[in-house]
Amino acid sequence: MDNLIQLITPDNFSEEVIYEKKPVLLFCMPQDDDFSSQIKSITDIARHYGTELKVGYLEEDSIEIFKKRLGFSGTPTYLFFLEGKEINRLLGLTDHTRLEKFVFEIMEQAAGESAETS
Repeated sequence: MDNLIQLITPDNFSEEVIYEKKPVLLFCMPQDDDFSSQIKSITDIARHYGTELKVGYLEEDSIEIFKKRLGFSGTPTYLFFLEGKEINRLLGLTDHTRLEKFVFEIMEQAAGESAETS
């Protein structure tokens, strides 16, 4: 996995997601036949946003724990956190364009909120 994507485990979830100041996009999916296309899109997004966005992959061995903790049942699931709170999610396989639009809209929202509090 690309070093642009942080491995998120139950042990580091609070530190890496809840206490993170910048927006966080989490990706949850087992490494099956569709994984390579989805991880390519996630990696492209991580590369595009660089230090403005933290991108994390929920540890595959802990998917069931995360499903219970975060309240989702299927994979792939994309979860967007801002200031420690989930603000949106995208469920199911997606193409690059749709994922890019999902992230762009939330990053624009986050930038607007940040400007309002400055």
